[in-house]
Order: sequence, then C-alpha cells, then structure tokens
Amino acid sequence: KYKATGLLAGISYIGLVALYLLLIRYANVVISIESIFGIMAILILNYIFTVMLVQNVIKNKNVNKATLETFKKFFSRIVPACIIVVAFCFVKWIPISSFGMISFWGLVLIAVYNAVITRSILKIKAEDK
Repeated sequence: KYKATGLLAGISYIGLVALYLLLIRYANVVISIESIFGIMAILILNYIFTVMLVQNVIKNKNVNKATLETFKKFFSRIVPACIIVVAFCFVKWIPISSFGMISFWGLVLIAVYNAVITRSILKIKAEDK
C-alpha cells in the first residue's frame, strides 16, 4: 500500500525487533509467559507507531515534521500504559516485574530507535526524490 516508504519502514521494524531481542538478552530480566506477552505488546505498539509515521510522512512530505507529530500523538495516547509499566517494574512478584521491565525497555527502545534510525531511513528516501 505504501510502496517504497512502507518497505523501508518494514526493514526498520525488523531492525527494531532484532535490537529489542538483543536488549532483552543482555538485560537482567527473567523471561516468563507474562514477559512474552510484554514482548508481543511492544511489537504491536511499534507496528502502530510505524503505520502512523508512514501515514504522516506521506501526508506531510516532511519527515522531521511527520516524526514529531507522530511522537506527540502516539506517546500522548500511551501515557497511562507507560505509568503502569513503570509501576510494574517495582513490584516484588517476579512475573509482573519481568513484564514491567521488558515493556519498559521496549517503550524506551521504540522512542529512541524510531527517532534515530527510522527517521533517518525515511529521510534518506525522501531526499532521493
């Protein structure tokens, strides 16, 4: 549907998944069934962010403006989830704590990776035109 922009966003998504799994591997986190649900939730949230970003890039034609708009819209909607995730990090029960830590690192990675890598990839593509 989004042609080259969607393909580049998909490649960026695969890179985020790889980096996220490496981050989980080297973080001191217990992997449980609950933490696997956290991984799935983060991957779904990143997919939603990527779709919003691609739609804004196609609509605005300016990658920096579209990225800023997407960050504002996306993170303003998930503020309650961010608060819950931080609270879960401090719970003493290991399954909930692991869910919180995995989700926390995932949200941090979504913010940093999309601000640096995905924006750069889409910006390079936009400059080629």
